[in-house]
Amino acid sequence: MISEMSKEKSCLILDADHNSLTTNFKKIYLGYWCLENYNNSFKELDNFNVINSKSRDEKEIEIDIKEIKKIYNSLITELSYFLNKFHNKQLSVKYWEIIIGPWLKIFLTIVKERFSSLNIAIKNYDINEVALTDFNDEDFYVHNVDDFEEKASKNINGWNSMLYAKIIKVLNYNFKILTLESKRTESRKKGINLKKKILKFFDVFNYFNKKSKYFIYSSGLKFFDTIKLQLHLKQFPSIFLKDEYKKKKIDLNLRKDLSNIFNKTSANDYEKLVRSLISDLIPTDVLENFKELEKKSHKLNWPENPDKIFTSTGYHSDEIFKIYLANKVEKGSKYIVSQHGAQFTHKNNFIELGYDKSHSFFSWGDLQKKKCVPLFNIKNIELNKINTISKGKKLFFFMPKMSKQRKRMYDDYGQMIRDNISVEKILFNLSNKIKNSCILKLYPNEDGYKKLENKILKEIIFKRQKFSIDRITPKKKIFENSKLILNYSDGTSFLETISSDVPTIIFLPNLNWINIDAKRDYEKLLESKILFNNEKQMSKHINNIFNDVSSWWNNSRVKKCKSNFEKKYSQRPIKNALSFLANEIEKVI
Repeated sequence: MISEMSKEKSCLILDADHNSLTTNFKKIYLGYWCLENYNNSFKELDNFNVINSKSRDEKEIEIDIKEIKKIYNSLITELSYFLNKFHNKQLSVKYWEIIIGPWLKIFLTIVKERFSSLNIAIKNYDINEVALTDFNDEDFYVHNVDDFEEKASKNINGWNSMLYAKIIKVLNYNFKILTLESKRTESRKKGINLKKKILKFFDVFNYFNKKSKYFIYSSGLKFFDTIKLQLHLKQFPSIFLKDEYKKKKIDLNLRKDLSNIFNKTSANDYEKLVRSLISDLIPTDVLENFKELEKKSHKLNWPENPDKIFTSTGYHSDEIFKIYLANKVEKGSKYIVSQHGAQFTHKNNFIELGYDKSHSFFSWGDLQKKKCVPLFNIKNIELNKINTISKGKKLFFFMPKMSKQRKRMYDDYGQMIRDNISVEKILFNLSNKIKNSCILKLYPNEDGYKKLENKILKEIIFKRQKFSIDRITPKKKIFENSKLILNYSDGTSFLETISSDVPTIIFLPNLNWINIDAKRDYEKLLESKILFNNEKQMSKHINNIFNDVSSWWNNSRVKKCKSNFEKKYSQRPIKNALSFLANEIEKVI
């Protein structure tokens, strides 16, 4: 890992396809993802010169976020004007922001991370050569938010090498380019499972809801809870699915013209870079494919003129729904979003548009923010009234997600490796008795990182002692059978345990990414030993309390701390929660 400025001439490696690389210069790796094909222990990765983009301090993070927000506000207006002109529309900025805002925020964030990591490398090393994977320019374009995130996170066909190459070209970095050969891969095709086929068959019945006052879509609720909610709203229950559609080819002439429109004078290199990349990376679904999707959104068996539209996640990457939503909001429909995760405690929550653009936001706790209606953790409706202290015997460890997302302002992959090394330290220092009762709850393997996961489990976790592993047990059953739950993030699982009053401990290496408003609440968790940032201290605490977890969990200081945290961020669902939720939807004006 880098520690000080090196004047030694270096070769900067930007991808994992470097086994055949020949260079006379010192090898510098832009991130841990460059070493994902390395066969030995992850602990040995620190022996390599790896740029650690997560090492930036809080002030740098705040500056980055402020800059991204400023450019976003400028570009969303410019893009709205262009899209109105291009599609012959006269629609509001809000209309276009609902459709393109999620992509724009992720686009700005990804470009910022790639740009910043390159700058860190240039600042600390004398870069002479840059090793880039060979690529095809046609693979660089994206169709929608999902396509964009997948290409950036999984580096489909050297996508990130293409981005780095364009950054180097736009900013005129004087590097010798070494081309690395790569194996072509295809984006994972998402098949239609049996459940979706059945629901697709029953789509015909959604016709009866075309006159409905309420449109419930991607609500975050379980299947039957979604049905019950609509019954409480006194309408025929329906389940609406994300619709499939064909993607049109790239219009290169159009994008060339677009490049000329947005290549204006820029305040700095980052803005210059962003403006030069818009013409390549703006999704086809808002350009070439937009009219087709708009027609499709009008033909679906969805409510024609709903008073209220309620969703939890549909606003992010469901392109047809976003077009439908934007049209209905433009005509006066009220747009309601329900919280779906722990995003409100994090500094990079500006990626979330659900709060920004909705008429009302149903939060899991009392955030005391404008438009927020404090409700309860809707994911915990089925977990209500769980009491594990008396009968639970197991220690469940909710493992970090095995993913290489790379869509944040730091190296997610590198953080994942560091997280799993920390997991080993925590597990290693537990008593043998506790180890024997410990079950590692793996993250659902939806991202296709089975090989990586097996490597981590083998090299780090199973090295000294084989632990039991679990992936499929429902959370309700886990909560009922746990004596204590360990969380390695302050995500949804942690909030669910707090809301369910299940004894839990969380590990966070630092609080750099916690909002200023929430930081004191996290510091109180630290003081109450619900949260730890030191592996040995966490293991010691677990060893001390495991024989009598309830005495610690029900200690007056701990009870007060968790009660205050629950009230603010993840309240327990009340009795008749769905009836109450329906009433709150009806009340939105």
